[in-house]
Amino acid sequence: MSKKFKSFVCLLLLTLSALSLNAQPGKRLTVQIQNGTVLDCIKSIEGQSDYSFLFSNSIGVEKKVSVNCVNQTLDQVLAAVFTKNGIAYDIAGDQITLRKSGDQTNGGRAVRGKVTDSKGEPLVGVGVIIVENPKKGTITDANGDYSISVSAGNTLRFSSIGMKTVDMKVGASNVMNVTLEDALSFLESAVVIGYGTMKKGEVASAISTVKRGHLQISVSDMM
Repeated sequence: MSKKFKSFVCLLLLTLSALSLNAQPGKRLTVQIQNGTVLDCIKSIEGQSDYSFLFSNSIGVEKKVSVNCVNQTLDQVLAAVFTKNGIAYDIAGDQITLRKSGDQTNGGRAVRGKVTDSKGEPLVGVGVIIVENPKKGTITDANGDYSISVSAGNTLRFSSIGMKTVDMKVGASNVMNVTLEDALSFLESAVVIGYGTMKKGEVASAISTVKRGHLQISVSDMM
């Protein structure tokens, strides 16, 4: 084995080792902010990890805070930034949902799940909104996973281009997995007409067939 090849193998192993360490869920973070805001802390955490945050400004993201977390775990940092400031959090995959601590007693909670197609394949970029509050929503990630903060009685709407939209009522479970069907089945049973789209059964009575032999048009008739 040549020296160049040995050097290449060693470099490859070191690179893989470094990537492995960075991918560990126990990766430590450093957040040192003096007289900043909760939003500043959120940006700092997102900049050092693969996590993204879902929240409403009403939780108090502009509240002034001072945090001094050096080489600490994610849970330790989240507790220092949010728990001590009256903000609760739920972690689902690589998304962290924030809410006011008091919302828990009022039925507010995080719901998470996976959206797949009829073959069980995860769907990316599916829109998930709360029907009662359309401005509040999220999208599924690369694994088809989502997480959203809801209240009791809310209905979630799942929609994606080329797929049938599905509405689901939030129940007692915090996990709501959804399967979206291909909208092609609808298109196959539809007839496109000059002024819109109708189902075949709705236009069957208005369609008649003319045999080619019976269709004779004189050029003079068209003048």
